[in-house]
Amino acid sequence: MEIERLYKKIVELRDNDSDKFQVLSKHIQSMPDDMFEYILKRLEKQIEIVKKYEIEIRPAIDPFVSSELGIYRRLDDLELGELLDYPKCCVESFSETARYGIDSEHLKEIENMEFDEDTYAVILPSGFIPCSINCKKA
Repeated sequence: MEIERLYKKIVELRDNDSDKFQVLSKHIQSMPDDMFEYILKRLEKQIEIVKKYEIEIRPAIDPFVSSELGIYRRLDDLELGELLDYPKCCVESFSETARYGIDSEHLKEIENMEFDEDTYAVILPSGFIPCSINCKKA
């Protein structure tokens, strides 16, 4: 997800009730104004950095922002996954099994993969746990 799109979604949830994000909209609307403004300022700074350095991959969201949005509290996994534009299959996998990192199932998939002899590293995501290493949507 682009950080700018997340920013817009958060502002929209603050200003409007949402059938799609019932838990998150209530949470965001209940934040004190100064905390909400601080979250926006941090996201604005992150957007500025991403633009300045022309980062091509989606960077992790500022941990403070993630915390205040309730991501670490798991307010509603399906709503959070939707907010962050994660694939539904990955969100459901995370929600059902509480996957907090690359686990033994992912490692089995890597063991069964075939690599060119020039391949010396497998790059895995941080802050997002795919349902499968082979998930095309992830």
